[in-house]
Amino acid sequence: MSYLEQLKDEAQARQKQEQAQELLRKQQQAQREKLFRTQVKPALEQLRRYLREMIEQLNILKLDTRASYKIKGYDDSIDDFQQQDYRVLLIDELEAIKSTTLYPHLKKRADSIDTSDNIILRCKCKAPYKLRIKKHKKREVALQKEYFVKHHIRFTCDEETDANFHFIAALFIVELVIFVEFEFVSHFETSTIDLTVTNFTELGQKFYTLQPKEINNQWLDELAKYILREPNNLLVLREKNRVSHQWKNISQLGSREASKTPSKKLATDKKPTSAVADYEEFDEWVRTQEQKLAAAEQKVVKKKGFFGLFNKEIF
Repeated sequence: MSYLEQLKDEAQARQKQEQAQELLRKQQQAQREKLFRTQVKPALEQLRRYLREMIEQLNILKLDTRASYKIKGYDDSIDDFQQQDYRVLLIDELEAIKSTTLYPHLKKRADSIDTSDNIILRCKCKAPYKLRIKKHKKREVALQKEYFVKHHIRFTCDEETDANFHFIAALFIVELVIFVEFEFVSHFETSTIDLTVTNFTELGQKFYTLQPKEINNQWLDELAKYILREPNNLLVLREKNRVSHQWKNISQLGSREASKTPSKKLATDKKPTSAVADYEEFDEWVRTQEQKLAAAEQKVVKKKGFFGLFNKEIF
């Protein structure tokens, strides 16, 4: 066999291998699309119908559902939160009413899987008074601000100075309104549903994975009890490994999946007239606080750079 014939044989073998791999990929893609269409989307639709019917009743009944939270900077748990103002939205509904320049994580990619059934249930837990927290070090003040902004807790901060305008302390007045969120997002590759729970049992997020076949009438009843903080048997919730969840987010950056953390809604006593009015003012406040924190950090860095000549840090 000549060397040219050998190259031809190798090329033909490579082509056959690539064709077999492409055929397998298409078969797997078709199988995933079938599972997504016949199992995942119907499960999300059943979930959406149930949750919307549930919140219609809840917003009429106005049940006295109590919650307790631990707030950083305050020693004791606060047990006077009342859960209220339930709302169910589709992510696509948020897309339609919000600018993607303000919410880039909701921007739909051209090659993305249909997300029209992805659901967000939101409510808020509110206490009938405000919290006062005092800090005496600038570093503690900065950390406290970062904490409140991270968890979308609205606050004001007034600094006390002496006659020479030197910092003495800072007084935080905190609005005790915690925004709770249950976000159900379909996962095409695994034919599962990702559930992200925000600020429910504690501040922060927890991640769960659901199998579409688990979502039946009995499971939905247990989910409703769980949301209302009543005794339940919702044992099928399995918290996802945080490391693997972070890896998944990194691997999907710039890929087919969009971010799953919609902005939180407005903390106000005024009843909103639309979905935009419900969130826009609070989002603007959060952006302002983030800009202030960034500006403060830049000032600290500049001071460190100058006073570093004397091995000192200025806060």
